[in-house]
Amino acid sequence: MVEGCWEVWALAKATAWRVLFSKRMVLLLLVEAMPLWSLLAPIGSFVPELGYRVGPWLFTFVVGDPVCQAFFSFGVLFLLADAPFVSSDEAFVLVRAGRLRWALSRVLAIMLIVAMYYGALLVLSWLFVAPWMTFAVDGWGVAITTLTETDAAQSVGITLAFDSAVVGALAPTTALLLTLGFEVVSGVLLGLCIAAVNAFTGSRAGLAPAAFIVLFDLLVLNVLPHTAFLVSPVSHARIHLLNFAGTSATLPSPTDALLFDVSAIAVMGLLAIWAMRRIDLGSQMQNQ
Repeated sequence: MVEGCWEVWALAKATAWRVLFSKRMVLLLLVEAMPLWSLLAPIGSFVPELGYRVGPWLFTFVVGDPVCQAFFSFGVLFLLADAPFVSSDEAFVLVRAGRLRWALSRVLAIMLIVAMYYGALLVLSWLFVAPWMTFAVDGWGVAITTLTETDAAQSVGITLAFDSAVVGALAPTTALLLTLGFEVVSGVLLGLCIAAVNAFTGSRAGLAPAAFIVLFDLLVLNVLPHTAFLVSPVSHARIHLLNFAGTSATLPSPTDALLFDVSAIAVMGLLAIWAMRRIDLGSQMQNQ
């Protein structure tokens, strides 16, 4: 049992590292840097005038921007387009490890890739504001509190929205961890969706349903009733859409959102494992 777990971990780590340290990852981070910079750069002109450094909590509000969130989520699709990552020597690996362990390693690899991807985006957001940032800040800090409670953001051209409900209801660390947690959860769901459909069809058809899940966030925001946010995993990382105070009849609570996401991952994970255990390596390799 322990040996099997170590083998799954070794296979997952090797697969994840192959994706994370690839040209695709470098290109993706360069692309994602554009919306990040456009949202964060104006803060550089505001913070020196205020005389206070900003805390490391801006990523929570960056994710709250629907367009930037769509960029991040489509980045997951770009990174995981080849899931379940069938390489030229996969037949040997399948025989040695067995189909179940191989499938489990792919699920774990998707989790590792998504977690590291969003971790890299967080670090990138810190690098962009490093000259004006400090970790030694009390609570949200004067800068974010000022941007939340006044119209200073509009006066200096900051398009990033600072939600008073988030700042008033949550500690900054809690808000950041919730944002990252829901980002990783939604990213894992997208990755499992891609892997399941790709493995079942022997193609990259998994990108289509995954793209719909990403765009569903914008569809609910602009067209559908806001009750549909409950079944929109990509929306849940935009934590200002969660009903922390229990005063909204339409927005989901954090617990309801998490339960839906975990349930969806469980179902999609089982489907992905089932599809990967029956995978046709020949058709997969032809479509890589």
